[in-house]
Amino acid sequence: MFFELLQVAVGNRKSLSISVTDADWHRLFEFCKKQALIGVGFTAVEKLHAMGVVCPAALRMQWMALALQIEKRNDLLNQQCRQLTDRYKHDGLSTCILKGQGNLLNYPEHLRKRRQCGDIDVWTVCKNGIPIAVQTGKDKAEYVEYHGRKAVIEYVKMQHRLEGNIEKPVVRYHHIEAPKIDGTEVEVHFRPCYAHSPLRNWRMLRWFNDHADVCMKNKTHMGFAVPTASVNVVYQMCHLFSHYFDEGLGLRQLMDYYFALRVWHNDVMECKDLQSQGMWSEGLGTPVMSATEIMAVLRSFGMGKFAAAVMWVLQEAFENEECRMKKQRSATEGKANEECSDADEVGEQQLAAIGQQLKEIGPQADDRSERECPQINRELKEICPQADEDGEQQLTDTAKLMSTYEISNERIIGQQLKEICPQADDRSERELPQIYSHIANIKKSSSSSASFREFKKNIFVPWMICEPNEKEGRKLMAEIMQGGNFGQYDTRDAALKRGGMVKHGVWKLKRVMRLVSSYPEEALWEPVFRVWHLVWRGING
Repeated sequence: MFFELLQVAVGNRKSLSISVTDADWHRLFEFCKKQALIGVGFTAVEKLHAMGVVCPAALRMQWMALALQIEKRNDLLNQQCRQLTDRYKHDGLSTCILKGQGNLLNYPEHLRKRRQCGDIDVWTVCKNGIPIAVQTGKDKAEYVEYHGRKAVIEYVKMQHRLEGNIEKPVVRYHHIEAPKIDGTEVEVHFRPCYAHSPLRNWRMLRWFNDHADVCMKNKTHMGFAVPTASVNVVYQMCHLFSHYFDEGLGLRQLMDYYFALRVWHNDVMECKDLQSQGMWSEGLGTPVMSATEIMAVLRSFGMGKFAAAVMWVLQEAFENEECRMKKQRSATEGKANEECSDADEVGEQQLAAIGQQLKEIGPQADDRSERECPQINRELKEICPQADEDGEQQLTDTAKLMSTYEISNERIIGQQLKEICPQADDRSERELPQIYSHIANIKKSSSSSASFREFKKNIFVPWMICEPNEKEGRKLMAEIMQGGNFGQYDTRDAALKRGGMVKHGVWKLKRVMRLVSSYPEEALWEPVFRVWHLVWRGING
């Protein structure tokens, strides 16, 4: 029920599959609150209300008030990002807004202002060096020119001095806290992200340094720059991985990544026809990275398995079976299906396009399938006399091609039968196993495992960058549901988490050790990095 509410908000489902009581509505509200999805959840409430599924009035008014606050907050932060960009540009720094406000344009219009926002994260680069006044005596000061990361740190420290802040700003390995803007916290990143493993961290920093310039130039109509679609897919995966080890993840961050992937996939599809002309590019002529290229980068960062876990969570949380099948058909026609709200409608071509693409991969369907598929058609015709010749042919192709690739899934055949003939009675439920047995009898493997993996990745889930990993995905989902947004609702070892530095360190070690079996390199380097970082902060803070 929780995920169905999100699917309604996103546009991948029309309504909830079960009736909702007043108690259920309050549980849905608490779920959205825990995952920092109040505004997104209220969009679903509005859609369901229009269909007669009514939320209790008092709760709906409370929900609406919070959603309006989120909309106003987003407007304010957009304005502040624009002001921050202009100020830093005037002072000789290049900027790119990350994460929160940098993700807004990825969201569809009806959700854009309802993403629950937090602080401002700005990636800042100093290319040519900037002079900064430094106090050299009681009444003396002189200008010193700083370059690179040091220039960004000293510039922010200068801002604190101008604001009259006595306390030193908090400096971490990848960012420094800048003065607040009308109460809004600002984190200035001189490194966009980092890894615990020295080798992975070196690769990551080098890669982002190579792509910094194009991100700084990727200006939007809102007055500030955001990462390009391809860089954003890599960056946000790094961001998710870091928080998974740090305090935890929430569905808000996963929703950010879901829409980042959809925008990236749209860029790929729009530029696909230009690839042969050497014009496959995004933004300012930057090459659009393919899924294979993105995964090569993420694997070099040690995040291949985590990426597969994220893919599983995304499809479970934000898409339903009908939506995935709809996108499966549209992908074979060469276009991504941006909205799946009409997933209940029956496509005119159904599985014909899938059949054509699969035949290109594996045309070796044997003669036996040709002989036995008509028998399957007769079985289907008995269950659903209203099925026309086109429907028969589509189901024939489904049976034949599923057997060719050793796909044994009763649910897929049942779904296609119901789409062709919604009037099929209970008899279809009883006789479907018989039809399924015919399909199993004509199995013949005629494709390599690599071809089949490519088929699943590119056809069934076109926006994914890799195949989902259910085992790791379930672990990730359990952590998300347990801890909520950034692990704020995780009650495990709460006394250690909120204790002093030593107790918090023990809590952190216990958390990291839960992940050592899945991500051993990153987990084993984390305690070493933490000790080193403590020394680094003492020197640079």
